[in-house]
Amino acid sequence: RYNAELGYWLAEPYWGKGIMTQMLVLAIRSYFSHTDVIRVYANVYAGNMPSMRVLEKVGFRKCGIHRNAYFKNGNFLDCHCYELLKADFRI
Repeated sequence: RYNAELGYWLAEPYWGKGIMTQMLVLAIRSYFSHTDVIRVYANVYAGNMPSMRVLEKVGFRKCGIHRNAYFKNGNFLDCHCYELLKADFRI
């Protein structure tokens, strides 16, 4: 009840413009203000460094890696787990 999962997608022509970082800040700020959620978490495919950087810029911290957690395109991939606590959200 006090946790929420975050997911997002952005079309490739808009990558690298800071759009997702700005939108996540606005969305998370609003979400924390209007709910009793204290923790937002997100999972990222291993190798998706741009998505990991977006989460880190917003204030998320990597809290673990689940080995071989995803099966994509015929291969197992690690899942990088991130979390952001309401008490730590400063942006």
